[in-house]
Amino acid sequence: MVQSILDKSINYPENKKLYDDDKELDATLYEIQVFNKNIIIALGNVKYTFIDKNIVFYPIYLINNDVVNSQIGVFEIFSDKQEDILDEDGDIDIELLDEPLFFSFFNEQMLKNLSVNKMVLEEDDGEETSEDAEAEEDAGAEEDAGAEEDAGAEEDAGAEEDETEKIKKY
Repeated sequence: MVQSILDKSINYPENKKLYDDDKELDATLYEIQVFNKNIIIALGNVKYTFIDKNIVFYPIYLINNDVVNSQIGVFEIFSDKQEDILDEDGDIDIELLDEPLFFSFFNEQMLKNLSVNKMVLEEDDGEETSEDAEAEEDAGAEEDAGAEEDAGAEEDAGAEEDETEKIKKY
């Protein structure tokens, strides 16, 4: 159990699974820094379990290879602050949230294990066949041809590309 910061009488169960109402959710992805590593997370739907204490929470899901790996914690807020944390698109702006409450099993070793598993998969796929090499050459030629066409479009979009993505550090 992880104890609430907002109300010491609330304890969040350390559950790795997705909530049923989050299984089909098309969630916004966020990049945050934890244990000096950048990770991708998604937030689940707001949960009203503790609404009687004026508190709602959002499950935090670790994303690995575009798939939910595990629930790793929660963001909690006072229920009357829900609208205050939304951006202009109606998505949650995690910059406006307090520190997440991470579950005890979510630690640096868990992230290292994910990195190792990912590297092993890449090594297994690393043996290049002649078909793979030909496909890469074809893709490179197409990229070279398309680069000239895209040059004008890139100049138009230059202002957008100059913006750097914020990464929230915990």
